[in-house]
Amino acid sequence: MKLVCSWILVFTLLYGCLAKENTQESSNTEDEKLDIKPRAYYPPSECRRYTVFNSFDRAIGNTAQNSLKCDQRDLPGNLWYRFLGAAGNAMPTSCVPVRRCGTHAPGWMVGSHPSLRYSLVTRKVCYHWSGSCCRWSNNIKVRNCGGFYVYQLPKTPACMLRYCGLGY
Repeated sequence: MKLVCSWILVFTLLYGCLAKENTQESSNTEDEKLDIKPRAYYPPSECRRYTVFNSFDRAIGNTAQNSLKCDQRDLPGNLWYRFLGAAGNAMPTSCVPVRRCGTHAPGWMVGSHPSLRYSLVTRKVCYHWSGSCCRWSNNIKVRNCGGFYVYQLPKTPACMLRYCGLGY
């Protein structure tokens, strides 16, 4: 009997701690505090609502220069974006050769993508031009959505600069 009571006490304490961690705090009555219900977990909103870049013209494999694009002019700015399909599945993390991605100065991310699910990091994007892999730069936010990444992208600092994807 003593062993069973001890086990029930340990289970109750452990479950109570875990359940409390997964529920919203209640500051009302004692009854509400005892009624512990786990809350449903939803991914961050940007992992559910984003704009997709899926065109090859944004890929690092695109060397065409017949219709140049500029994210200072063409991008609404500060929205969340996901690279997919022909554009690639992520931003490059090393210097991209000039005249790629449908622009003069292609953008690439300095540093690694976040490794933990739903983690958020701030990274610098550099734009390669005139012999410098980082002629211009700006900061972006990157969220790991568990299997893919989304990027909060501001307008680029100048034209003709553009965010690139890893597509070939």
